[in-house]
Amino acid sequence: MVGIILAFCSGAFYSLSYVFVQKGMRQDKQGDNGLFINLALNVVFLSLVYLIMLIFREESVEWSLYGILAFVLAGLLSSFAGRATLFAGIRHIGSSRAVGIKNSAPVVTILIAVLFLEEQITIWSGLGILIILLGLFLFIREQWFPGGEGTTRGWVGFILAGISAVCFGAGQVVRKLGIAVMPDPVLGSLLGTGVALLLYGIITLSRKSLRTGLMDQIKNLNLYYILSSISICLGLLSFFVAILFTQVAYVSAVAGIEPVLTVLLASFLLKKQEILDRNTVVSAVLVFSGIVIMALSSVLVN
Repeated sequence: MVGIILAFCSGAFYSLSYVFVQKGMRQDKQGDNGLFINLALNVVFLSLVYLIMLIFREESVEWSLYGILAFVLAGLLSSFAGRATLFAGIRHIGSSRAVGIKNSAPVVTILIAVLFLEEQITIWSGLGILIILLGLFLFIREQWFPGGEGTTRGWVGFILAGISAVCFGAGQVVRKLGIAVMPDPVLGSLLGTGVALLLYGIITLSRKSLRTGLMDQIKNLNLYYILSSISICLGLLSFFVAILFTQVAYVSAVAGIEPVLTVLLASFLLKKQEILDRNTVVSAVLVFSGIVIMALSSVLVN
């Protein structure tokens, strides 16, 4: 029961982080949608968690170059490209729609695993994929029937959120390969997020000096971006602790409630920024249902 509650908390924290990101965009003076502060605080948090784990760990994990490279690539796909495109998508179409599309990432993960890792799609996984695709269709149906000036902006947002789903889905596959040889998800997340932050610094250097970029970030600290970053850290912590009490499949299924909770939170906290309709709510519920079925597919088959 403790694991299920923590898994729900994980999904709730992630949902809250996306809503905070959208609220912060109204005060954004840097134009990075909060990516820097998000990555920076995540690196600090994961470093602390990893140090604590080292103190209490009885057996050390053997380092592997293959595993490190896999974690680095996963970080570039998920922590950098995935978050950057998701946050940009939120700016265009709002957190409810962008998160709903992004949460189709498990479909991408399974398709890549089938094509390149020779894994098989079970009946339950296939059913989950179909339900998620139906939810995605409802999300974008309104864009297939143009109705105003927001059509082009909407399409850009849907495309960005779709790219985010591909990046997160591919990142999960690569991270799985890394964990197979280096079974340490916290270290993997730390390496990936650290490299993503490093890449952000390199991109900043190409535009202006790193010192100037950091000073700009400090001078224009955005409270909502900080709250979003803290929420993601709490979401990660809840997930890691939850899997100590419950099977990963159950934790992933419950934490997959993200799109539904994002819709609910947005309806309360973003009344003036985001207009929600029945179509969005139904779509979010369908995506969540598909995620649950896919996450539990291995358990259902056995």
